[in-house]
Parts: sequence; C-alpha cells; structure tokens
Amino acid sequence: ITIDDVVYVVDIGKCKENGYDPNTRMQLLLERWVSRASAKQRRGRAGRVRPGRCFRVYTRQMHDEVFDEHTMPEIKRVPLEGLCLQIQLQRMSGGIAGFLGKALEPPEEDSIKSAIKTLRQIGALDDKENLTSLGEHLASLPVDVRVGKMLLYGAVLGCLGPVLTIAAVLGGRSPFVAPLDKRDDADAAKRMFAEDQSDHLTNLNAFNAWLDARALGKGAEMAFTRDNFLSFRTLEGIADLRAQFAQLLHEAGFLGNDGKSRNRGRGRGAGGQKRPETVRGVKNIPTPRGAAGSDSSALPPPSIEAASKSQAHQTSRFDPRRWGRRGAPPPDDPIWLEANRNSNNTRLLKAVLVAGLYPNLVKVGVPPKPSAPPRLRYLSDEGKEETLQVHPSSVNHGAKKFASRWLVYHERVQTTGVYVRDCSTVTPYQLLLFGGKIEVRHAEGTLSLDRWATFKAPARVGVLLKEIRARLDGVLRDKIERPDEDVLASGGPVVEAILRLLDTEPATAAPTNPNSVYS
Repeated sequence: ITIDDVVYVVDIGKCKENGYDPNTRMQLLLERWVSRASAKQRRGRAGRVRPGRCFRVYTRQMHDEVFDEHTMPEIKRVPLEGLCLQIQLQRMSGGIAGFLGKALEPPEEDSIKSAIKTLRQIGALDDKENLTSLGEHLASLPVDVRVGKMLLYGAVLGCLGPVLTIAAVLGGRSPFVAPLDKRDDADAAKRMFAEDQSDHLTNLNAFNAWLDARALGKGAEMAFTRDNFLSFRTLEGIADLRAQFAQLLHEAGFLGNDGKSRNRGRGRGAGGQKRPETVRGVKNIPTPRGAAGSDSSALPPPSIEAASKSQAHQTSRFDPRRWGRRGAPPPDDPIWLEANRNSNNTRLLKAVLVAGLYPNLVKVGVPPKPSAPPRLRYLSDEGKEETLQVHPSSVNHGAKKFASRWLVYHERVQTTGVYVRDCSTVTPYQLLLFGGKIEVRHAEGTLSLDRWATFKAPARVGVLLKEIRARLDGVLRDKIERPDEDVLASGGPVVEAILRLLDTEPATAAPTNPNSVYS
C-alpha cells in the first residue's frame, strides 16, 4: 500500500502468506521471511513526496543470505484442482502432468498428484484423467471445485437457496466474530443458532435471521449483529457472493433456463427433518421465514403450484445480478420457487454437503467410557488413521456425543495440533449416495467407501446406490449434450428416488456398536 505522506517505514522482514501441503491437503497461513524483492518494495513505500527513511529490523547478513531473491510463484503454493480441470477442458497436449511440467517454474510433482487424486475422488476425472460430465461443468465455474460441486447438486436437487448461502460462507469466512474480552458471550450467542450438530447449518441460520432483521430497518439490523456477535460486513459479503454464484449457475443454464418459468411440482421435502420455525434465546431475532435449510427468500408460499400457475404465461425477470446485498430474488419468483422446492429437507442439505466436502471425512470413535469424549480420526494420504480435534470456534467443540459416527468438514488446519474448523454430522445414506467410490463386499455383507468407511448392508443396496449415482451423472451428461435441457425436469425421477431413500433412514443416537450400519 502506498500512502503519499508516509516518511518512515519500519520493516520487520516478516509476512504471512497462504501455503499448501499436498500431502495433507491442508491450506496453511504461514509466517515467512519476505523476499529481497519484497523488502525493496517495502523500502520504496517511504518518502513518496519527500525524502524518507526505512528502518529494517534484521541484519544485512539475514537479508543477503537467508531471504530468497523472489517470492515463490503462486503455482507452487496453492491447490491446482481448478488449473487441472482447465488443462483437460482445453485438451492440452501431454496431459496434466506433461503440460504443467512445461511451465517456467513447474509445481511440485506431489502437488500435481494430490490435485489429480482430489479430482478423481470428487468424480471430476475418471481413472484415465479424462473429464467426467461433472468435471466439464466444474471447469466452467470459476470457484473451488468442492464449492462448485455443491452448487451444481444444489441446483439439480432443488435446494439451491441454502446451498448458495453455505457455499458463500465456505468461499469466504464465518459471519461470527469473537472479541477476546467477550469470547464466552460470543460462543453462547453462536450456539443459539446451532442445529443438528452442524457448523454449516449454524451459519445458515444466522444469515437467515440477519435477512429478517434487516427487513425491519437499519437500526434493528445493527442491533441484531451487535447483540449476536455477527460481522455486518461479512454478512453483506456473503449476500454478494450468493448473487455471484447464482449468476454463474444462471449463465451455465442450471438456474432459469431461457428465463422461462417452470412448474414441475414441489418434490418430496416433507420427509426430512423439520427445522424449527423460530430461533429461541437469541436477542432481537425476528421470526425466521424459513424451514429446514432454506433462506428467507427460498421459503415457498402455502401453494407453489398456485403461484407457478398464476405466472405460467409470464416471462420471469429472474436476474441474480439485481440481487445485490438484498441476498435473494423476490420470494414469489417461480424460477426461484422451483429451484428451492426441497429446501426444507435437512437430510438432503447434508447430502449436498457430503457431495461438496468429501473426502474430508472424520470417523467418530466409540469412547472408552461414557464420560470420555469421542475419538476423532481421519484417513491420511498414506492410508493411516490420524487423530484430530474439533476447533474451539466450532459449535461441536466439547461435544460428548454425536448423532452419527461420521463428520464432514471443509477446512483442516494445523497449529498446536490438527483441528477441523467447521464440521457437520452426516449419515451412512448421505455418504453412500454422494461420497466416494462404492465397493460391494459380498462375502462380508458390507459396503465401503474408498476402502475405509465401511457399512453393513446387503449387496442389493449397493447396486441400488450405484444405479442412482449413474442416473444423476446422466442428468449432468445430458446437460452437456443438450444445453437447453431442463435439469429440474430431467432430474425429477432420480431426485425423487434420492429423497425417498433419505427419508427411510432412521434418525438414531450415536451408536455404541462399531459393527452396526452406522459404523
């Protein structure tokens, strides 16, 4: 930053920059020595309009012998998944590794292998590194591949509103703040929004309540954010990002195809776990206009069919670019209503979370005694189970019991230990429908995901799950071959099957039998 009237600069020679460990798939914020080129830039900030001085708090020997000449290129310190998709989309010669090897400063081989492995795990590349139908769609979205997958599945499955919010939080940061002198009060306020042992649903509830608060006026909005330890700027950023994501889906033909309204019915959302209509105990929260997973603008009126019929012959003015910081389109827009016909199904929302966050999976172990906390483990790239902990900023921190033996998370960081910042409990069906590669073990009577997460189930269940996955892939493939295809119509039968399957799964407490179907 250049400030004209700055005369003196104090340079401590340190900086914080994003780093990435391809072996652990962890993005780290590391403190490093600056490069000599950066030190020269810092010196240049002094005396822009008159002579100045730069005081360097390190030795000349440190500058000359320890500092690198230039900052490491970004291609060597960030995830490469998006770049790999673009290489395959453009069909560059030599494949992914061959093309990246021609760069002036090519990335590390481990980073390339890690990116390819991640893309295979989420279903964007096949075993021969060719783009799948999902991969082709992800390559057209300039977002993180996991966030992009969530957006696509949210559009196809009819729960787009809440998925947009969750994706915007993952693409930015949590709206909650925790001042050092009021950390306990901030944690208590955050837990008032908590639901279903999910940080992602907690953030969604807070955003929905903020939309309701701002509808009452500026004073109510500011009091709400202040009393509940929420960042006003971050919430506005989330609303802006939601609009950008919706615009990307609109341009890709997954939301508002040709601007025509559609009426395909509501689908089966009622079978999911109903979310409370109010958030109790939090100060200054208006009555939320939302049910499971929906945002205030995604809630359908009592009869979506009636609303759609009344506008069946009208041209929808659906344009996400007009949302701005309002956060959503008009609640009676027929296209928006159709895109959110299943937004009140919490189980479906968590299934979409699995689709985007897998293979970021945590196994909840059975504690050695009832009073002990559960043991949390994840599978490292070396195939070993490693322990981790839930970060103190999570609503699941300190939990003595989980409703499922599996958690999905977005970010894993390493400080004094390995922590997951945000996590949500998920069920076996959600994992088997949208997780990794299913392997049917007929002799043992089990199904496994990537040979780690194992579930007791008949072989016919595995066959059914594979068929549902193939049908869902077919919907995306048809969208590539026929861009004008209405995914809400073509995906209707498979979405119905997914909803029925999720609705049949019993809600259980944390099991104690490691060999149960919830193992």
